[in-house]
This record gives sequence, C-alpha cells and structure tokens, in this order.
Amino acid sequence: MSFRFEFRPYEERDLEAMYALDFACFDRPFRFRIEDIRTFAGERDAVTVLAEEAGQLVGFFIVERTGTAAYLVTLDVSPRLRRQGLGRELLTRAERAFPDVARLVLHVYTGNETAIQFYEANGYLRTGEARTFYGQGRDAWIYTKELKPNKETNSAIGPEER
Repeated sequence: MSFRFEFRPYEERDLEAMYALDFACFDRPFRFRIEDIRTFAGERDAVTVLAEEAGQLVGFFIVERTGTAAYLVTLDVSPRLRRQGLGRELLTRAERAFPDVARLVLHVYTGNETAIQFYEANGYLRTGEARTFYGQGRDAWIYTKELKPNKETNSAIGPEER
C-alpha cells in the first residue's frame, strides 16, 4: 500500500506536536500529560515513530519492549485521517519495532468500541481485563497479538525512510 505519509523516528523537538495530537485524539481521562509522553518516548527500550503529511504530525505510536513481549503505549491518528489506513500502517510498524518479540500487548478502554473493533480486525484477541486502569470506573480490556519473531525484518522505519 502506498502512503502519502512520511514516517520517521521521534526527536525531542516533536514533543509539543505529539502532545497536541494526543489532546485532539483522546478525552481528558485518557490523555497523556506532556511529561508522560516525554518519558515514554525517551525510554531506552522504546520505539516511537511519527507519521507526517506535508511536514505536519498526523500520527504516532510508542511501543516498548517488556522482555519477550512489547507493549503498545499509545497509537494516535489525527481524527481527520481515521479510517484511511494510517492507523493500520502505524500498528503494523509497531508490530515490527522489535523483530524478536513474541507478542504485542495493549490496553483499550472498555467503552471505546471504535478502538476495540480496530484491534480485533487487526488480529488482536481480548486476553484480560484491567480494573480501574484509566482511573476509578474506567476499566480496560487487555488485548494481545502473537507475533512471528523475525530477526531479519526490522523495523518500524523502513530502510528507505532512515
């Protein structure tokens, strides 16, 4: 699939734009503070990839290694570009971020039907529940996808984009 988007790794200068996009994507109880984005994106065992259109941030993900698995911290797509394949492309790249991991795990708010449908359509299975994950009265489903580790295939940023 050909995209009009450019993908690149996170840089500290991206922080404000990432925060603004996260603000546009999520309601208050589900948004990250700018300090949280900085911490997650800057972790040694994290991969953060941004999608840009005409130099403007339109999507990103943060995924971190947790041993033999990886955890999708967040996947943000500009509301104006949803259902156009960008989320799926970002998710695919997140799945390739650590070519030697066996599974990708994530949390989804139990009331977010759109996200639930998105992840299930992309092969994720509901494997548990995290009570009050997003605060009092806001539970999350735990979703997992088994990956096929492939040390030869990396990465979240294709070779043409490095």
